[in-house]
Amino acid sequence: MWSGCSSSSASMYGPAGALPSPITRNRLNADLSEYRKGGLVPPFSLRKRADQSWRVEMSSVQDRSPVRMGRAGFVTTGILIAGAFIVLVGLGTWQMKRLAWKEGLLATIDSRIHQPALALSALADKVSSAGSVEFTPVEVSGSFKAGSAVFYLATFGGQSGWYVYQPFTLQPGQWPQEGEDTLLINRGFIPYDRRDDYAEGKGAPTGIISIEGIAREIPAEKPTSLMPDNEPEDGSFFWKDGGAMARALGIETGRIVPLFVDLGRPGEEGMPSTTPRPGVTQVNLPNNHLSYALTWYGLAVVLLGVVAYAFWQSRRTVRNA
Repeated sequence: MWSGCSSSSASMYGPAGALPSPITRNRLNADLSEYRKGGLVPPFSLRKRADQSWRVEMSSVQDRSPVRMGRAGFVTTGILIAGAFIVLVGLGTWQMKRLAWKEGLLATIDSRIHQPALALSALADKVSSAGSVEFTPVEVSGSFKAGSAVFYLATFGGQSGWYVYQPFTLQPGQWPQEGEDTLLINRGFIPYDRRDDYAEGKGAPTGIISIEGIAREIPAEKPTSLMPDNEPEDGSFFWKDGGAMARALGIETGRIVPLFVDLGRPGEEGMPSTTPRPGVTQVNLPNNHLSYALTWYGLAVVLLGVVAYAFWQSRRTVRNA
């Protein structure tokens, strides 16, 4: 079994820089071959000079690293690299599919939000069959309940403030579920420091009226644990808990229609500039899938570049050995 050559192999045949004889040169070449078969950079090399004579040169310590691995190691490394490449490309492709889905969803919402308003009763079938009514324009008739309101922390137009939620008693026959006769209407946005002015529903129209707005679904649970807890005793809400809002307004939860309605339509011309400011519905669906896809594809390209460079470097090292 070959045992390799020590760093003093060259000195066996003469000092570094000496011009080896043909016999010595043959022995050095044999040792060089043994080193290379073992996957190591030899500690010396033979260089042919301009005058066609030969010179022994010692390799630096940092150059004495493996230049190739065994077959099993090569196969294992290749499998790992191929697996990583497939995963990266797969993640990028998955994000592209998510992008197509998200763009389709946004297009559906944009189309829905600009449709003619439906009667509230027309939404009932969708609600009962677990269909989505989110962002559907709706028209309702009834009256605001005076003397009560709750507030949802929000931002609008770059300003922090509140959405004013006030109960709205429906005219009979608009909602098929018996006993459910009250909607929670988001009247619109007020600046943060104007809250006390609307604590009792100030400025709400009186009497029986018909209003148009955007239907919003009531969340089933707190969106994230990082969100602050609601403070119903103070009428302050940080997530839209319909049941807690109803109780804070002194209304039995069984009477609440399982929808919110945002008064007005977003971007509607002629919308009054008074407060509360209606038409505040915002479609906040993050769509970062393209940047995610480019990131994954970019990492796959970088991986190929690293592999190509490593291969080129190893070939260069072998040629120079």
